[in-house]
Amino acid sequence: MQKKLFVLFIAAFFVQVCSAQQQKDNPGNKKIVFHSFNMMNLLYNTQGLNAGLQSVNGFSFSGTFAGIGAGMDWYGIRSAPVFFDLRQEFKLGRARFFGYGNIGYNISWPGNSVGQPGFSSEYKSEGGIYYDLGFGYLIPFNGKNAMVISGGYSVKEMVEKYGFSPCSFSPGQCPAMQYERYDYRFQRLSLKIGWRF
Repeated sequence: MQKKLFVLFIAAFFVQVCSAQQQKDNPGNKKIVFHSFNMMNLLYNTQGLNAGLQSVNGFSFSGTFAGIGAGMDWYGIRSAPVFFDLRQEFKLGRARFFGYGNIGYNISWPGNSVGQPGFSSEYKSEGGIYYDLGFGYLIPFNGKNAMVISGGYSVKEMVEKYGFSPCSFSPGQCPAMQYERYDYRFQRLSLKIGWRF
C-alpha cells in the first residue's frame, strides 16, 4: 500500500511541475476543449506479448487533460479496466510531449467464469486495482487531431477462485464449498498507438 501511495504522490508531483511549466510557456492557452483518445495497447513482460484496447474521453484546459477511460485487456486474465486519466502536455522546441497517469479498477471479464479449469466444481475470477504511468509524444494534424504514441508501466491485479465440493455424491449433507484462492499482480511494459480527436 505504501508503494502505491508513493507512486501516486510522484505522479501528482510530476503533473503539477509540468502544469506550471505549460502555463509559463503558454499563458494565453485558457480554452476548455473536449478530446477523445482511442488507442491500441501492446503489453509485454518476460512471459509474453498481448494486446489491449482503450478509449479515454475528457476535457483539456491549459495543457492539462482529465478524463475517464475504459478498455479491454487480454494480458494474463482477460479484464476490462475502468480508470481516471490525467495527463499534461509540454513542449520542447516544436515537439509536443505529455506525461500521463491512470488509476482505477480492473473488472473481471464475464466470460472468464465459463472455463472451470481442472477438477474444480466452480471457478470465479475477480478484479482489482489498475494503474498505468508513462510518457508520450503527439504528432498534431488539422485542428485538435493528433497521432498519439506513448510508453509506460502498467499494473493490474486479479484474483482466481477454484471451488471444490468435499462430497460430490451427497450434496445435501456436505459442508459449504471450499475455495482455493490465487492472487495475481500483472506488471507489464505498455506501448500505446492511437489517435486523439
